[in-house]
Amino acid sequence: WRPALSTRSWIRVLTLVNVAGSALLFPATSRLLGLGGEGPLITADLVVFPACMLLTGIIKGVLLQEAVPGSSIAPTNVILVHSIVVDLIGRGLGPVLARASVASGGQEGYAIQQAALLVFAALVCEAGIVPYTI
Repeated sequence: WRPALSTRSWIRVLTLVNVAGSALLFPATSRLLGLGGEGPLITADLVVFPACMLLTGIIKGVLLQEAVPGSSIAPTNVILVHSIVVDLIGRGLGPVLARASVASGGQEGYAIQQAALLVFAALVCEAGIVPYTI
């Protein structure tokens, strides 16, 4: 993957893919594109989740490259914090929050939640990760 784009460019491209894919979650976008049923939701999932996983791997690699052994940002601490955030918070609370969002706001509420989280993640990447990449 590296020869095609720089790490910084991969982070930005995958972030844009996530945001574009999440647009399919909105019912208005589906109607605008003439799509109906569950097709747009499945397509959005097929785009967003693999791009998120690849982006997470790239970011974890950047964090491990910048880790300083023997400090608070040691490689073991980076791995531990990443595991807690992804496995405990993301995979633990994610499905619960998604179901609650759909129950209270329907597909529109779920789409807003996903888009807001992706925009927040994009801002964190631009402010906290991209400056440390090549």
